[in-house]
Amino acid sequence: MNLIAMSATVVLLLASGIPAGAQGQNLGNVLDKLSGILGGNQQIHGTVVLPTDTTVVVRGDDKHTYALDASTIDPRVRGILQPGDGVTVAVKAGPNRSLVANDVQLDRVKTGAAPGRQVFQQVQGTVEKVTGSQVLFKTRDGLELPVDVSTIVGLPAFSPNQPATLIYDQGPQHKIEAVWIAPGEAQPAAGAPPAVGTASAAGSASPTTEGSERVHGLISDVSLTGLTLQAEDGRKLTVDTGKVNSLLVQALRPGDLVTVVGRMADQPGTFVADSLQPDSLR
Repeated sequence: MNLIAMSATVVLLLASGIPAGAQGQNLGNVLDKLSGILGGNQQIHGTVVLPTDTTVVVRGDDKHTYALDASTIDPRVRGILQPGDGVTVAVKAGPNRSLVANDVQLDRVKTGAAPGRQVFQQVQGTVEKVTGSQVLFKTRDGLELPVDVSTIVGLPAFSPNQPATLIYDQGPQHKIEAVWIAPGEAQPAAGAPPAVGTASAAGSASPTTEGSERVHGLISDVSLTGLTLQAEDGRKLTVDTGKVNSLLVQALRPGDLVTVVGRMADQPGTFVADSLQPDSLR
């Protein structure tokens, strides 16, 4: 039998490890969303976010994220799951309001093709605070990102200042949407750029010269002539990238963390960049 086509039974743990205060809200949202499943069999389609030895995290097409207990899956099947893989899961109601998957199939098995993988972005840092369904995540470079985790089911419990990796997607108006928060450093998706927030000695932005300024922040928008940057010091800057390598600018996406070196222009809120360095290349 083709290993990829093998079936597996998994259990969805709805309430395991959800942060205090968010558990009731999350359960209510999810049970309302999945009320049809509780009444019978149904299929859920989604994308693998993070496969580990015993857990597979899946982002459903319903924009909810589910942590699946994969301990009963054949290790050979578990080993072929990769971040970004499309999967279809046949589920039914299990004991204690759990959801039991009768079958897990990779999309490429059903279509006979290898579709492009969806790649979620990552940033490493610490979970500073959890208040209900709101998490304050602080990147290694000091940027604070408030994120809503009400659509995540089975999120581990976090202690203040605990190292973690935020896996996220871009929503409307480039809003950061939390897909998952993994304790420690998550494994990046195959073919994905290195996780932002990691640094090495090579490739750092050009050193500042007299009168220039180094600014670090999160890109909220990218255009042909520049980008909009939410600086970690709270400023919102329009960055003129005319002096920066155009190929580098074209590779940038909203949600990327970058360091720019340059000067403030006469026009308020405008920064002229002499050099630019994405965190993923630092």
